Amino acid sequence: MMDNPTIQRIRKVRHQISASFGHDPYRLVDYYIKQQEQYSLEARQRKTTHGKIKTVDEVARMLYRKGRKPVSVEDMDAAVARAFKEGKLG
Repeated sequence: MMDNPTIQRIRKVRHQISASFGHDPYRLVDYYIKQQEQYSLEARQRKTTHGKIKTVDEVARMLYRKGRKPVSVEDMDAAVARAFKEGKLG
């Protein structure tokens, strides 16, 4: 198992978040689901407001909608490069 300073900081923050919910897995999962919904909505609003893709997750969804599943790392890299070149990724 990796044990470097970055991993230690991530584990510490995860533990603090878990402790804030009394280490209750149901409350913790609910919290993460709400966070995901919030940040997903913010990403969609940025895209709508500016007409540009703002997240790699949006590129993955675009590829998925085009029927190219599963999305490989190579496909993702190529799609991100194309989006930058076309000025769609800001």
